[in-house]
Amino acid sequence: ERTSDGAENLSNRGVVQGFDLNIEFGQNEGTLSDWLNPKHQHFRKDFQNEWKNCFNSDLKKAFIQEDKTRIKKLHVSNVKFPFVVNSDDHCETSPEAYEDIVPILKSI
Repeated sequence: ERTSDGAENLSNRGVVQGFDLNIEFGQNEGTLSDWLNPKHQHFRKDFQNEWKNCFNSDLKKAFIQEDKTRIKKLHVSNVKFPFVVNSDDHCETSPEAYEDIVPILKSI
């Protein structure tokens, strides 16, 4: 199977070069970029060293693909609301709405 960029989707195999992606992502908090960022609270020095020195491009691609898949699942996209939703409701606040709150803002 190939990803949208044409790379082979190795994460479907689960285990790549001895790494079980489900265990890596399941036992460690944060995302791949968190693990590689020394300034992030979920930084993993051991993982960064392996990433730089041991992982070949196929393994890196597998981790990247798995990370993208997991991040995508975290994003709320299929939320069911108990009311009619208009996607344009959040787009812009009308000038009238700002005019309505001027007295309140002046009193502060």
